[in-house]
Amino acid sequence: MKNKMTTLGCIILFIVGNYSIGGNSLKAENLKYKVIFEDTFEQTDRIPNSTKWSLCPNNTAAWAKYLSSSYGQAYVENGKLILKAEKVGGIYKTGGIQTKGKFDFTYGKVEVNARFITAKGAWPAIWMMPTDETGGWPTCGEIDIMEQLNYDNYVYQTIHNHYKNVLGFITPTPTKTISYNVNQFNTYAIEWSGEKIVFSVNGIVSFTYPNLHLTDEVLKKQWPYNKSFYLIVNCALGGAGTWPGVITDSELPASMEVDWVKVSQEEITGIVQETTTPTLVTIKDGKLRILNSVTNSQLKIFNASGQLVQSNIVNNTNCSLSIKPSTEIFIVQIEQPCGTKKNFKILNN
Repeated sequence: MKNKMTTLGCIILFIVGNYSIGGNSLKAENLKYKVIFEDTFEQTDRIPNSTKWSLCPNNTAAWAKYLSSSYGQAYVENGKLILKAEKVGGIYKTGGIQTKGKFDFTYGKVEVNARFITAKGAWPAIWMMPTDETGGWPTCGEIDIMEQLNYDNYVYQTIHNHYKNVLGFITPTPTKTISYNVNQFNTYAIEWSGEKIVFSVNGIVSFTYPNLHLTDEVLKKQWPYNKSFYLIVNCALGGAGTWPGVITDSELPASMEVDWVKVSQEEITGIVQETTTPTLVTIKDGKLRILNSVTNSQLKIFNASGQLVQSNIVNNTNCSLSIKPSTEIFIVQIEQPCGTKKNFKILNN
């Protein structure tokens, strides 16, 4: 029912500055996901694609303490990324790769298909950090798509921020555990927008973390998830005093095998002629202004190529929002609570 209403309600009005042009507008018929990053690891070279990945650097954090500076613990074999956690010559070494400096994004769907060979003290993870870590951790934010410990038959999915880690707020729920198919490949995923992050395993939702739009957000910092993040995939070892606990050397090596990684974003396609609408949308001097909308509508802003760049909730029938000056032409979509969608193609003056 909703999909039918949505298709009938999609309308785009051309506006330049503060003036509408003519009595006709356009309709964007299709809203779909476009893959913006993908790696299936189908390659002959053992080193992960250097245009997409680099080794995670070693540091004093528990997860990074034993990170290897070589590809001996992070390599591609038989169409799979292999990340090992092992002891070599009496030294613990773990594998981890990241897209930092090569690929980051704001909003979208992240899916990683992986399986584990576990051990006591092992700690495989799939997670995201912001490109700009201003304010430091946890204020800058962190999104943990999956963490697994020891021989647990469930994984953790978690967010970190100032609101939860420093101020101690646990409503809304910041973490959940969910079972997975042990010794098999599972798909760990999030769907991330300006309004919420939805966590899932094999298509089953574990929990949703919403943007509360706090009036004192600048102080409580509940939603640092409105900027670019990059991906990290690693298989760590814990140790005494860490979350996974002591390492049992005789059970090593542990490993994580990754079959594929995919990141996709919403885009608008299929534009045809349609009728006019009373809702007016303009962009000028870095401000998006909306007149005659419906309160609590979902706002999405796409660039000229149809890629989602910003997402908000319209709280008033007439409102003004700051926009990111990333492009000259935007498509602005307003989805009303009833499901009707209106799309406006406008120039950024």
